[in-house]
Amino acid sequence: MRVWLTDFEHHAKLHGVNNLDLCARYLANYMPQDIQNWLSRRAPPILAKWTLMKEALIGRFGISEEIDNKRRLKDLKR
Repeated sequence: MRVWLTDFEHHAKLHGVNNLDLCARYLANYMPQDIQNWLSRRAPPILAKWTLMKEALIGRFGISEEIDNKRRLKDLKR
């Protein structure tokens, strides 16, 4: 999840989006149905602020940054 969101941020910036809060309400459209359902039950302030939404998504569907980094390092060594 962390990698996907970081990639989304990168692409948004490449297309000139400086305020990711503008993207927050549309993000669910690109997620699997179970994540869409989960997002639909979040408080409106979380859905309107990119940083809050990102934190909530990583907290619920992500893995710790340490584990994520270990996996990436292992993949790079292959």
